[in-house]
Amino acid sequence: MRHSRIKRTQRGATLIEILVATFVAAIGVMGLSKYQLQSLIQAQATEDTSMVTWQLYSMAERIRSNPVALADGQYLKKGKNKNCHEEACSPKEMAEHDIWLWEQENKDLFVKAKSEIEQPGGAGNPYEITIMWDGRRSNAKGKGCDPTNPEDLVCSSILLEVN
Repeated sequence: MRHSRIKRTQRGATLIEILVATFVAAIGVMGLSKYQLQSLIQAQATEDTSMVTWQLYSMAERIRSNPVALADGQYLKKGKNKNCHEEACSPKEMAEHDIWLWEQENKDLFVKAKSEIEQPGGAGNPYEITIMWDGRRSNAKGKGCDPTNPEDLVCSSILLEVN
């Protein structure tokens, strides 16, 4: 009795081939998710920068719109909640309220926000309006603005010329 050899052709894929293909696909998906995460981080940083710029110019306009308090240096002092939206306030009280409200807005908008209004060089020099925040979301504990130090905050400021 002769045995005939039947030629068998393979159909489908082996388990090893399926595992290799799954592994290659998983590596690809991980690579794509890395780029997606970087994109989201960059989008958040861009949004923060836009909002900080808006807040800086908002404070500059508040200062410009109150020339009496500006002349008295009231915008260099601490802010207080004076509720000037419902009651009449003096220019000094309005400046205190502007500063307080601006600081509250910044704390609501930015992680670990700190706001400063200074006049380096004293009277007659431009005001420097600064917002510092943890823009890297790195739980920064610094108080400075050194971009090379990961412990420092991200800072943005403008100079306001007052005449």
